[in-house]
Amino acid sequence: MAKWLIKNNKADIKAMAKALNISEIMAKVLVNRNINTTRLFNKYINPNLNKLRDFTEAKDVNKAIDVLDRAYQNNSKIFIYGDYDADGVSSTVILLKGLRGLGFDADFYIPDRVSEGYGLNCEALDTLKEQGAELVILCDNGIASVKEIDYASQLGLETIIIDHHEPGFMETDEGIIDLVPKASAVIDPKQRACPYPFKSMCAAGLCYRFITVLYEHFVKELPCHDELLIFAAIATFCDIVDLIDENRIIAKNGLDLLNNKGALNIGLDALLEERLCKGKHISEFTIGFVIGPCINAGGRLETASKAVELFVEEDKEKAREYAKYLSGLNEERKSLTQKAASMAVEEIENSDMSGAKVYFIYNPEIHESIAGIVAGRIKEKYHHPVIVFTGEGEVVKGSARSIEGYNIYEGLYKAKELFIKFGGHAMAAGMSLLNENLEELYIRLNEDCNLSEEDFDEIIRIDAALPLDFVTYKLAQELNYLSPFGKGNHEPIFGTKGLKVWDLRVIADKDTIIFTFRTEDGRYIKGLLFGKYEYFAKSIQASFDEYDSEKILNGVILNINLTIDAVYYININEYNNNVSVQMNIKDFRISK
Repeated sequence: MAKWLIKNNKADIKAMAKALNISEIMAKVLVNRNINTTRLFNKYINPNLNKLRDFTEAKDVNKAIDVLDRAYQNNSKIFIYGDYDADGVSSTVILLKGLRGLGFDADFYIPDRVSEGYGLNCEALDTLKEQGAELVILCDNGIASVKEIDYASQLGLETIIIDHHEPGFMETDEGIIDLVPKASAVIDPKQRACPYPFKSMCAAGLCYRFITVLYEHFVKELPCHDELLIFAAIATFCDIVDLIDENRIIAKNGLDLLNNKGALNIGLDALLEERLCKGKHISEFTIGFVIGPCINAGGRLETASKAVELFVEEDKEKAREYAKYLSGLNEERKSLTQKAASMAVEEIENSDMSGAKVYFIYNPEIHESIAGIVAGRIKEKYHHPVIVFTGEGEVVKGSARSIEGYNIYEGLYKAKELFIKFGGHAMAAGMSLLNENLEELYIRLNEDCNLSEEDFDEIIRIDAALPLDFVTYKLAQELNYLSPFGKGNHEPIFGTKGLKVWDLRVIADKDTIIFTFRTEDGRYIKGLLFGKYEYFAKSIQASFDEYDSEKILNGVILNINLTIDAVYYININEYNNNVSVQMNIKDFRISK
């Protein structure tokens, strides 16, 4: 059962609300985000592009510009070496369009997830060399490719790395030092030697920042600036980086452009149309759960090159074909994911993992391209770090997802000799290793993991306790100024005790419960609970006799004294041109 904790950051809420001309609820939410001055408030509410820092302060940015200056003078053939997820695709598109706009001879290469795996490989370098490559720019990968970058140098290829993953490191008598590939330039703020203060951008965010300073160097206007900013925003949402500081600036401005000016890209426009989003309001949810999965689907089941080709395509009919193709792949991916997640849950329920801190799931039937999604779902269900392994034969591949308080990358790094290849960051990682090393990895990770039993209890941090009468459309509008929401900038969450259920609709096959509550002033407010029918049913059966339980679970609540405590988000519902406030319930308890 989740723990509910009310945030209690101290501040003079009344004075702050008056000074900023906002409600006291809004002031409380801001204080909980450590936004407690007029300056911080204005920076947060107005995340303008002019508040981005000077990116030339980042390590090796000027070196990379010098490399490209020489490449321009020599008309060198450039290949962008990307990755197969939405961040890698967006990074590739940003660099490709940006460089071509300056007149560079640029092409791209994305490795195949199954046959080549993540990151740079020597066989791909041989291929690029044969195709005339002279400079290879790696994006969303490369920071762990020490040997491969050395091989590229042997082939006479110059390299630039633009990555956001953690570099390898080594402990010495002088302290910890990073193990960084010997590329001509390595742009990655996570390097200890990088002075750039904001460390949390995704790769596409870094590529967008780099392209803008490259154009400034060439004293040229970036004609596709808004288009590239939209792709940086898409990747920022899809790669689930913290939506604070520069990420918030990129995400907010990119989303505003998408809603106010349209896609500004023929391929993205076709994808929005294919997913029935064109002409509708595009939110962070639309990007993360409708558009992003289609971009990822190509790299998961076929090739990510299709997504890049979609976004550089200038012919509308061809773009529609690409969009339809990716959308179809995503539907196939959904089916595979549902089946694989069910198998993973069954394995956990039928095995003894009670003593494990890091859950291991090995199932050769799970397609390796969806292992990360399955790991994420299992992590959410059981609130444990999870690694899902798949593959038959001597070598298996794994995708890891972690929880707050456990850096999965550091845990894996301590066992680095067991891997053929691995990489990632605190919350997610990928790896390949010999099957025979699985047991040793399981033992070492679990023995080394410092999580306690309490760490496995989900904690829901509540911004404020509210009477139901305070849940209004006006408040929902005010809270929307804090959007876009995501990791690091979660939707404000509130709690109310003693909610008398006025009406109830149970949709078991959709895993959805729709409550109706009645306020003291006579308004009716819907409360939606998704994905917790099983928990709801067990709670009802534990609190009522069989007769009343059956009535409630069938949606008949006349004369049933059902009262709940709930924690929830406050949303605006738009349906048939009608707008209303609603509660998106995250968790509940029966208070009867």
